[in-house]
Amino acid sequence: MIRLFISDLHLHSDRPQVAEGLNNFLNTHAHRADALYILGDLFDSWIGDDYCLPLYQQIIDSLAQVGKSKVALYFMHGNRDFLIREEFSRHTACQIINDPHTITGHAQDVLLTHGDILCTKDITHKILIAITRRRRWIKNILVNSFLAQPIRRRLQILQAVKRINVKFKKNKSLEIMDVVPKTVQQVMETHRTSIMIHGHTHRPAIHRLATNGEPQYRIVLGDWDEYGWYVQWDDQLSGIDAFQLQKFKI
Repeated sequence: MIRLFISDLHLHSDRPQVAEGLNNFLNTHAHRADALYILGDLFDSWIGDDYCLPLYQQIIDSLAQVGKSKVALYFMHGNRDFLIREEFSRHTACQIINDPHTITGHAQDVLLTHGDILCTKDITHKILIAITRRRRWIKNILVNSFLAQPIRRRLQILQAVKRINVKFKKNKSLEIMDVVPKTVQQVMETHRTSIMIHGHTHRPAIHRLATNGEPQYRIVLGDWDEYGWYVQWDDQLSGIDAFQLQKFKI
């Protein structure tokens, strides 16, 4: 079984080349796979399933075509597109999965996460996670209140949030925005897995870890810009040899 993983495309109308790169990927690699997992931040922003830019609709249609070819599609929320809901799932045939999420193949478990839950030094982002994902009652109140607003008002709020985010990022070091090794270890121990795949940090690499003498691996997906990044897992193989971190020119 061949499974593919991508994340952090940050699709936006100002970056049509990334959408074109994704369409090429879907028409080639994805159609030859058994499953495709999108681990968050597919879109640069998402203000509700009832507002869809033409470029976004193009991607939705492309995903639907992949789904019709019997490729299993899975979507995990990122910090940019956590407002994606059932309408998107229905149109794309993507099954929305929780973060984190464990999958199994060839007698080994693999833990999937967008990756922002690992960046525990980023206090402002921890607050955002608590609001949008962890504290369900806060999430329901704020999210439902936001989605009840007219589209024009939601767009205004989005622009305000983006301006605030730019200001915060200027004062953050790269270390703060990266994963915290202790948190990585705790999450992997909690889910009893030796392999983790995530995005969010935009630092593609395969990191070898060691806990109690047992090898562990953290596979980091890259963001899509000049290159597209994906991980391929062939579960007919065992261990880290089953995983390939690949890039291609967009």
